[in-house]
Amino acid sequence: MLRAQVANPVGRADPSASSPDSSPSPEVGKQRRSGTLTLSFLYCADLDADAPDWLVTNTDCGNGRDVLLGQDFQGLRAGKGVELAVVQREQASFAGCRAEKALSAAVPYSQLQPKTLVCARTTEKNVALLEVVTIDGVPTQPEKITFNVTVWGP
Repeated sequence: MLRAQVANPVGRADPSASSPDSSPSPEVGKQRRSGTLTLSFLYCADLDADAPDWLVTNTDCGNGRDVLLGQDFQGLRAGKGVELAVVQREQASFAGCRAEKALSAAVPYSQLQPKTLVCARTTEKNVALLEVVTIDGVPTQPEKITFNVTVWGP
């Protein structure tokens, strides 16, 4: 949708008017991708990847991987340089995740249940929202967790 620039009283272009090639506002973000991610125990994934399987693997989890299902009650662990936060439904957006200040390196299994929302700031500084869909196995050390994931670019 094109918007015309509006002249202000002194004849200069209105800086609030957008041009057709302007980037998304900081409150909206540009969605890079969304889909389903299933992580098995001790497997990791790259939320920045364009691969349909999120490059899920159980080897080389330190190389640009964003999230890992950890052991011994560690829960969903952040990869190197990644930050995680559990958020409420009203914060479940690009702007809400981007503004979140209560970040950590892990979300314990005790906090992960179906419908739990987790924000992530990825290794490539994208913003992601993971919603727990299902948890298979014992809650303290599940065999796998399935998430709905949305990733936005910076």
